[in-house]
Amino acid sequence: KTIDTRTKTGHTIECMAQKTALELNNQTLSEIATAIMAPYGDDLKPLFFDGDSDQFPKVRKEITDTDFSFLSGIAVQKGFMVTSSDSGQMAFIRANIDGKPVARFIEGETAMEYISAVYDGTKRHSSYQAVTESPGVPGPTSVLNDESIPIYRPFVFSADDLEAGNLDIALQWRRSKSLADSTKLKINAAGWRNQSNMLWRENMKVSVLSPSVDIFTETEYIISGVNLLKDENGGNVSGLEMVLPQAYSLEFPSSFPWEG
Repeated sequence: KTIDTRTKTGHTIECMAQKTALELNNQTLSEIATAIMAPYGDDLKPLFFDGDSDQFPKVRKEITDTDFSFLSGIAVQKGFMVTSSDSGQMAFIRANIDGKPVARFIEGETAMEYISAVYDGTKRHSSYQAVTESPGVPGPTSVLNDESIPIYRPFVFSADDLEAGNLDIALQWRRSKSLADSTKLKINAAGWRNQSNMLWRENMKVSVLSPSVDIFTETEYIISGVNLLKDENGGNVSGLEMVLPQAYSLEFPSSFPWEG
C-alpha cells in the first residue's frame, strides 16, 4: 500500500492562483512570492529564513505558468531553493553552496541501496546568446560560451524582460540551469538519517564517489529532493535527489565528475 500526502503548499505545483499574466517590476523575491501566494491565505504566506534577495528589474509570469514553477524558476536565479517548512508553508532558503558535506557516499564503503545518474547532453550548448528588442527595433545582445562543449550547439533566447545591463548575468544563469538540467543524481540510502544522525533534508551537501555511474572523482552535490520511504520489509529508505552546487550559483565548474 502506498499513501501519498502533501502540504497545502503542494497545490501550487498544479495551480495558477492569478488568472492573468503578471508583470512585476523592481521587486524582491519575498515581495513577488508574497503576492503570488496571497490568494492561498495568510496561513500559507511564504517564509524566508535566510533573508531576502535583491530586486528583480522585471519579471513576467505567463498565465500558463503554475505558481510553483514560476517561483522556483526565479528563486534559483537568486541562489534560493524552495522547500516546505515544518508548518507546511512554502520556505525559501539560500542554497548551501559553501557548506561542508554532512555525509560521504563512497561506492563499496557506504550503504547505498540504489544509485543512478543522468547525463543529458541535449540540455547543454556550446554558446548562449541573449537578445533583446523593442517593437521592431533590435536591442542589445550578448554571448557566453561553454568551452566544455566541443561541438557547435548554439542556443539563443529572448531576454526582453531583463535590462540590458543584466544580460551577462542572465547568460550565466542560463548556462548554470542547463548544467543542472543535464546532470542529475539519485541515491537510495539505508535509513532516514545521515551519518551524523540528522534526518535527511533538502539543501544538505554530500560528497559522492561512484565509478559505476561515471563519478570518478569525489564530488560535492546538493540534495534537491528527499523522499522518506519504506522498503518491502518495512525498513527505512531515503530517496535523495541531487544536483551540482553550481546549479544555484553563477560559478561554473572547472572540471566535471565524469572526467576522472
